[in-house]
Amino acid sequence: MENIKQHRLVKTLIGLIVGVFITTLFGAYFITRSEPEFKSYYLDAVMLGSVLISLFALPIGLLIHSILYANKWREAAPYALCGMLSGVSYGAIDSYKTSIADNIYDLGAYGLWAAAIALIAWLIRRPDKDAKPLP
Repeated sequence: MENIKQHRLVKTLIGLIVGVFITTLFGAYFITRSEPEFKSYYLDAVMLGSVLISLFALPIGLLIHSILYANKWREAAPYALCGMLSGVSYGAIDSYKTSIADNIYDLGAYGLWAAAIALIAWLIRRPDKDAKPLP
């Protein structure tokens, strides 16, 4: 039983790490296709953002996964919604120097980025495929 729990924890961690990695590559791909004067700045911002988001995604993602799993919410939608809400909250925390209204597009981007990370982690972990507990 302990081995199964460790295996599930490792799959969850791998899912979060792979999610951050894939979304960072996806963002970097579109940034490198932008105008040349913006490439360096935005590429640096994506790399720094991926580090910060991974530092935020791992503890928060594990906590959210534990809460959703304990409440038997194992479908993709609750994971995506919680990912989006945590991304928006991270964006709100990140924009403490300016007003949230000035960064409304950034909040949406953070929310979509975190939802993508949560869905990739869900696809790797697949909590909906776990065996049903005995009555």
